[in-house]
Amino acid sequence: MDDESLSEVTRYLTRHFRRLSIETGHALAGSPQGFKLRGDVNGELYIADSFFNEYPAPRVFDALDLLRVADALRSAAGRRRVVVTASAVRSETYVPRQKRRSRE
Repeated sequence: MDDESLSEVTRYLTRHFRRLSIETGHALAGSPQGFKLRGDVNGELYIADSFFNEYPAPRVFDALDLLRVADALRSAAGRRRVVVTASAVRSETYVPRQKRRSRE
């Protein structure tokens, strides 16, 4: 994923969610690009490489809109990971990692 595509993903997310903190790079090498979201929606968004292969940067925003990614994030409500491919959006059940408690 290039910087322009990343910018379009960020623009899409901030257009739909006014109060949102976005952290990128939560994916392992060879897997989809990951985004950790906090604010109006909480959870994880993964976008597969196939999506970016299918949609060049100028079409990323419209493709995310067409796939209704914002609606999927709202319905996931932090309990499900949202995964975007070139042709579909799906939700996967996951358990968010708990913060480590400090030993006293």
